[in-house]
Amino acid sequence: MENYIERRTDWKKPDNHRQAVNHLRTYLERDVPLNSLTQGDCEGWHRWMQGNDPGSGLAPNTAGQNVKRCKQMFRDAIKHGLVKENPFTDIKIDLSSNVKRNYLVSAEETQEILAACPDQEWRVIFVLSRYGGLRIPSEVLALTWSMIDWENDRFTFPSCKTERHGKIERTVPLFPEIAAELACLKEQVEIARGDRKSDHVISSYRDTTANLRKAYRRILDDAGVVQYEKPFMNNRSTRRNEMDQSGVRCAALDAWFGHDDTTAQKYYEQVTEHDYRSAIRGQSWGHVPEDTPTHRSDQDRSKPRNTVPERPGESRGGDGEYTWVDAFRTSLISNIDSIQNSQIES
Repeated sequence: MENYIERRTDWKKPDNHRQAVNHLRTYLERDVPLNSLTQGDCEGWHRWMQGNDPGSGLAPNTAGQNVKRCKQMFRDAIKHGLVKENPFTDIKIDLSSNVKRNYLVSAEETQEILAACPDQEWRVIFVLSRYGGLRIPSEVLALTWSMIDWENDRFTFPSCKTERHGKIERTVPLFPEIAAELACLKEQVEIARGDRKSDHVISSYRDTTANLRKAYRRILDDAGVVQYEKPFMNNRSTRRNEMDQSGVRCAALDAWFGHDDTTAQKYYEQVTEHDYRSAIRGQSWGHVPEDTPTHRSDQDRSKPRNTVPERPGESRGGDGEYTWVDAFRTSLISNIDSIQNSQIES
């Protein structure tokens, strides 16, 4: 399995597969031949990952992703004749999003986080995530100054995650919040032009060993904001929900955020406080207006019902106006007369 990971030089993030193999090794407590791994071992490992033992305690989605990755590696082993069966095939996994980890970053929290950023580059990283919906680190670190179209208020950057699906880049509006922070950084860059050797917008945090997530958590502490889970994804989710509620078309949102409606509904769309308040302020479904009677009044009930069909010219169509109601009633009366005459003849 480790050999398979080494051969996949096309992967951007092989560490996820390595992590799955390490979890499996920890559970088995030994190194075993592929053909000796049973379905029982795999099912036990799946349950163990979601348990409380040391090294486990993973969310159902994370445990399911590990099973999915191992299943992929065993399919390759079958192609190379190393094994005949895939012991992970029949394991039922849960890849649904955990809604308990969803979080909407309020406008107040956004300003507090922005004020707590240690430098201008971090302010740009944050607004690109919070207002632009860019993925961190891949899309933010890929952005260069030449990709920004200041005249048309937009910027185009490579989308690494969707590249294999034929979507190699995305074009996003240069929202005012982003434009302001980029302009400040651009001014600093032009002043210190001789010290910069790269055209990348973010140059100080390009080292792969730099953990942006840990740095962001320190910023949250400094801002006094709760340590919400999936911080960068929830930044994207917050922006998607804001723009969705503002009435932006789904086609535009899908293009700007780099995912389709199915993915948005599964991982990004959230029920917000705005939805509840809008429901209360809006239309009361099923409500009958006060001036609309729900039944006949007592006065109406006392009146005898006129069962004699109206004749042409006597309907609601008006004086002498022949309507479709008249035509229907005329036809109905004619049919009734025919039936009565037929019964008499019989």
